[in-house]
Amino acid sequence: TDAPEAASDDAAADVSSGVLSAQQDANTKSMGGSKEARPATCSAPEFSELLASAAKSLESLTASKTKPEGQQPAEGRDLVHAVEMDDNPMIGAGKGVAMGLIVQMVHIASGPCLVRLHLSNSRIEDEGVKVLTRAFARDSFAPRLRILWLSDNDITDEGAQDLGQALATSLKCLTEIFLFRNKFTTEGKATLRKTSSDRTLTLKMRL
Repeated sequence: TDAPEAASDDAAADVSSGVLSAQQDANTKSMGGSKEARPATCSAPEFSELLASAAKSLESLTASKTKPEGQQPAEGRDLVHAVEMDDNPMIGAGKGVAMGLIVQMVHIASGPCLVRLHLSNSRIEDEGVKVLTRAFARDSFAPRLRILWLSDNDITDEGAQDLGQALATSLKCLTEIFLFRNKFTTEGKATLRKTSSDRTLTLKMRL
């Protein structure tokens, strides 16, 4: 466990304002290229692969060519303001364990300054959503988040309930959330619409 922590610390020291991208097409192939091939739990080799990928992504952060979105405080100028980890099936395969790791890695890179988070097309299910929303609510993760992408995942009405609760109580700065092509029923969509209608928030999902 010491080696991954050391890698994270080294990466955090070199973090600059930019975008964290981790595209893992090879993972899809190794899992058989279909959602049916996804394991029920995250095995040790899969978790190690995810950890190595996240650490490598942190180490390869480059300076952004654009200014961070919105006004950022002086202490946040050397932190990451946008994180893109779309197309990572290992996140969904690892369930809540993998999502917990992602939250920790992103927090190392961004602190309180994250304004945009992309986790689309990563086979994220309700368990992963629960870990993410608990981090928003209980751990003050990404308190300035403005844009959240969770499209093309496997989130059901249970996850919609957790997201609705987070929208109502935690994500006060969020202005846009993208939830296209998940597994919500009419009830789940109604939950999300009700929450978004109570505030200035753009909710985007398939009707």
